[in-house]
Amino acid sequence: MPAKRVTITVPEDVARLIENVDNVSAYFTAAARASDRRMRTEALLRRAVGDNVDPAVQARVRANIERQRAANAAARAQREVREAQKALEEAEARVAALDAHPRGNAA
Repeated sequence: MPAKRVTITVPEDVARLIENVDNVSAYFTAAARASDRRMRTEALLRRAVGDNVDPAVQARVRANIERQRAANAAARAQREVREAQKALEEAEARVAALDAHPRGNAA
């Protein structure tokens, strides 16, 4: 049995409240990710520099960590682009095969 679709009309202030809850949820999700990333950076930093509290050394190591993250993100983006290009080429090949296939109702 197909599901029935129901539309509910809510007052504008309730709709705004729902939107605000969504925005707050997105904010906390992003904040948690950033906090997690900062904690991982600090753990990597502690592992790399040990007891060395020289700010210059810490800054250099932190810059290297961020540079590695950026390089990994760029490599991930390049992989995604290659996969998308491959999927596009496969789709174009399927379309070309369908176009080349003779149709029975040709005029």
